[in-house]
Amino acid sequence: MPVRQVFSTVSVVAMAAALATNAAHAQVDEIVVTAQKREQSLQDVPVSVTVFDAEALADYQIEGIQDYFAFTPNVGIVQTNPTSTDISIRGVSNIGGAANSLGVYVDEFNINPAASVTFQSQSGLRTFDQNLFDLERLEVLRGPQGTYFGRNVIGGAINVTTQKPDDELAFTAEAEYGRFDSYLLRAIANTPIVEGKAAARFSAVYRESDGFIEDLGPANNSDAYEQAGVRGAFRFTPTEQLTVDASVSYSDYQQGIEAGVPTGIFFGDIALLGTFGGPVDPGAGFYPDNQEFISTDRPFEINNETLIATVRAEYDLGAFSVVSVSGYIDNDYDSGGDTDGTSNDWYFSDDNDQFESWSTELRVQSNEGSAFDWVFGVLYAEDDTDGFTSVNLTQEFVNNNSVIPFLIGGPLQGPTLAVTNQTVAAERESFGVFGDVTGYFFDDRLQASIGGRFSYDEVFTSLDAQDISTGFAPVSSSGDASFSDFSPRFAAVYEVSDRVNLYTNISRGYKPGNFNLNTEAILNAGLPVSDTVEDESAWNYEVGLKGVFFNGALLANLSAFRLDWSDLQVSQEFTEGLNIIQFTSNAASATSQGVEIDLVARPLDGLEINANAGYLDATFDDFPNAVSNQGSGEFDASGQTLPLAPEWSASGAVTYTKPIRTNLEGFVRGEISYRGEQFATAENLSTVTESLPSFVAVNFRGGLETEHWRVVGFVENAFEEEYYIGTAGANENAASGVHVIPAPRRFGVRVTYKY
Repeated sequence: MPVRQVFSTVSVVAMAAALATNAAHAQVDEIVVTAQKREQSLQDVPVSVTVFDAEALADYQIEGIQDYFAFTPNVGIVQTNPTSTDISIRGVSNIGGAANSLGVYVDEFNINPAASVTFQSQSGLRTFDQNLFDLERLEVLRGPQGTYFGRNVIGGAINVTTQKPDDELAFTAEAEYGRFDSYLLRAIANTPIVEGKAAARFSAVYRESDGFIEDLGPANNSDAYEQAGVRGAFRFTPTEQLTVDASVSYSDYQQGIEAGVPTGIFFGDIALLGTFGGPVDPGAGFYPDNQEFISTDRPFEINNETLIATVRAEYDLGAFSVVSVSGYIDNDYDSGGDTDGTSNDWYFSDDNDQFESWSTELRVQSNEGSAFDWVFGVLYAEDDTDGFTSVNLTQEFVNNNSVIPFLIGGPLQGPTLAVTNQTVAAERESFGVFGDVTGYFFDDRLQASIGGRFSYDEVFTSLDAQDISTGFAPVSSSGDASFSDFSPRFAAVYEVSDRVNLYTNISRGYKPGNFNLNTEAILNAGLPVSDTVEDESAWNYEVGLKGVFFNGALLANLSAFRLDWSDLQVSQEFTEGLNIIQFTSNAASATSQGVEIDLVARPLDGLEINANAGYLDATFDDFPNAVSNQGSGEFDASGQTLPLAPEWSASGAVTYTKPIRTNLEGFVRGEISYRGEQFATAENLSTVTESLPSFVAVNFRGGLETEHWRVVGFVENAFEEEYYIGTAGANENAASGVHVIPAPRRFGVRVTYKY
């Protein structure tokens, strides 16, 4: 048995023994979620959910995706910078297609429906992984959530609920200083406007850091970043029946070069060109010996601006309520500069994505006390994305190369050669009709639900290119199509006892298709690709147990699941000479199955233990025509592990709080998280370029708290575990080798004042 399994087994046995032998324990608080569009106890919801309430968000010091996914089972994540992240839940990720496989909702508005419009410009969660603050709750829902959330939530949903204004005058200020000259300033103010009728809440955040990367080259690049954000929220209650919540937020993120260091290992595109005698040493060696030095000649910058506005209105008509949710999002992303990762002026890149989306949902739903719980609604949404990407080789690089002049018919006469120069536009209209009914039987011990969503999507995509893939001739292509789907849901919860429930959930998920543009180059290469990418669907079969044991001292939730995919969308690329051919294909089928367990225990007054673990077996069942991005052509990926699907994941936290004197408490906290190896492609290569290593990270926190003050000291990755969280996208094809992003030890102090 692996060490981690022995450790988990011993921990569970020890926890049970402590609970059984100690009577002086506190009770675990009830956990409230809105996974079914109404406030319910987590124990009554037939969905596997990991929840972080306001207290947990503060305890874990959660700021972004990396923070809370480290403590969520059966997830995978790779990050090139805080504005570009790819994630998976239960093996479901954005490995292909133009729609996201994961819904991200802030106050019921989907803020990230689009995945990408170009392979070079991934918009993965750019609109979401901002600085998370002033939240009431964050829920990670696993498995298809189409009935209640819709819009492509084939893998799951992140459901974020912000704090709402009320009639209490309140103020919070927070400051943090940490390693790498990192600063955080945050303020929140709540004020009544007309008591009982209107209130407002304002919040602002500013953070900056010098970063940990040092440039030995003339560009003097660094990974220093600066982020500012503001949000205004307003609540109007003109009558007892009507509640209107409106909010607007703005975030501006700026960073230098991505925080990657060179590995000396070439990615497929550069390796195939045979243009280097070997990797260019930055002057300090390669990872893992070098974890902080780079060498560049051109400046590099990342800019990401996001505006989000939402309005939610609810009118209570007694037996039922009418709810409308509307929102608008605008995101502008730019990045560009040195790409060769050396002090030589060889090649550079430029990327820009502009994304707009709006949606409106109208639903009617029963109120508490109805014979049945029910909800019916409609949704309409539009997404509009424009992306531009270019990669340019300099005259020096081309003319001192043994391969490229031959491929382009002679020396380069101009200053640069645009080997990639593409503008892509995508538009999508989405329409959905959904409903769900829950009935209660056998003295309310059994609740049974049936529901579903009908979805209709119209997709239009266009490409304008003049680069190596078109033979340097201007090419325009476009396509449009429509996709429709009905995804049902069946669920049941059986109350075994007052504190133990069994549940089952059968649901279907759907993601619309898209197009492969400039297919002439793809077909000329003899690749098995069609113009249209078919829609993707998956069935999820899940059973679980949710219980509270030992007189309320232990909350335990266990789930087992299986997902069966059809026409899984997979992005692939193939290099032929200088021609990088990129396309999306439909794998015939795939399967993901596994188990998850979440535990919360309070065996003694002042002691709380949180633990979770996940096992995942996610594989391609039938994918005989996969294409290698290492240049070896087609291969059979059947039986291979899906990208970003770690077999094992686990985490835990132990917090001990003790009163010191009146109105003063001290606390200490330890956290540990484990994530198994994750592959980047279907080839399952355990190399720096093709996988993320397994790791165990340990954090410590401790401090003092009064009614108004909280002081916390912290150390993250305390034992300096050597791992990396992703590859730097801009330097994926660097002449110094792929750049990977290490996870250095971080420490600091945070002070919070509440009035």
